[in-house]
Amino acid sequence: MRGKAPRCCFLCRRYCRLDKDPFLGWVLMDLHHGQWRQFYSFTEEPQLMVDDIAPTFCCEKHPDSPFIHQEMFSMKPAHGRYTLDGHLYKEFVDGQVTAKELTDEEMPAAYRKFDFAY
Repeated sequence: MRGKAPRCCFLCRRYCRLDKDPFLGWVLMDLHHGQWRQFYSFTEEPQLMVDDIAPTFCCEKHPDSPFIHQEMFSMKPAHGRYTLDGHLYKEFVDGQVTAKELTDEEMPAAYRKFDFAY
């Protein structure tokens, strides 16, 4: 599949392609600043719920995990992506990124963008 023309994903409006890797299996690549980068990989082996227990536990409990120190949200509407990492809010729209460090007073409005109560 490598070398096939990239297609624009109808969900995220990004150019993506699917490559086959001998170790990773299928790799979803996305076009980022003119360069292809690995975005997500998966294999065709059957997966069981138990396969997710160890990685989930590490994400939730390990002291070095970035997910336990502050909230992290990400949403992908049709026209881009929004993220909130602690007090840092970012919007990715049409290849442009805007970022703003939010004050405590601005946090409730940011949470509402993700349909969460503050």
